[in-house]
Amino acid sequence: MTRWVEANPVVGLCLYDLDLFDGDVLVPMIKGHPTVWLDGAVITNPYHLRPEKYDTAADHLVGS
Repeated sequence: MTRWVEANPVVGLCLYDLDLFDGDVLVPMIKGHPTVWLDGAVITNPYHLRPEKYDTAADHLVGS
């Protein structure tokens, strides 16, 4: 999705239900987003992983 949004003139928005997902699910998902909305401000995500690196990181997390 990241590659598609970067290649097209669109704004992508992902919303996550904090009552449905805990940190074990949300933290890896947030790493896939280059910017995040935190406390009312849109900021550059310092933990963002490019798609090619995210796949490798996810493989590592599954094994732990």
